Amino acid sequence: MASPDGRSLEFFYNYLVYTFETENERIAAKIYLDTLDEGVNVQSRLAFPLSDFAVKVLAYLALRFGTVSHLTDEGYVPLSDDARQQIAGAVVARTGLHIP
Repeated sequence: MASPDGRSLEFFYNYLVYTFETENERIAAKIYLDTLDEGVNVQSRLAFPLSDFAVKVLAYLALRFGTVSHLTDEGYVPLSDDARQQIAGAVVARTGLHIP
């Protein structure tokens, strides 16, 4: 949106949108590049317990960006301890890495 004088932008957004899809599921996530330390926001509503597909997607996002939040009725909240343990277990099983 242009400023009142029309000479500059009032808002500047620099972000990436990731979309992961199967025939049955779609997970979208957005990361703002100017606030990478805040992590990635999963814009899709997640179903718990997490599906195998969701675990793989969230594991990728967690390894790539560190902090993963997801959309709820209260806004974006960090993943629960149970979800993080499920994701860490999948990463360990696939890679042999230990994630604290």
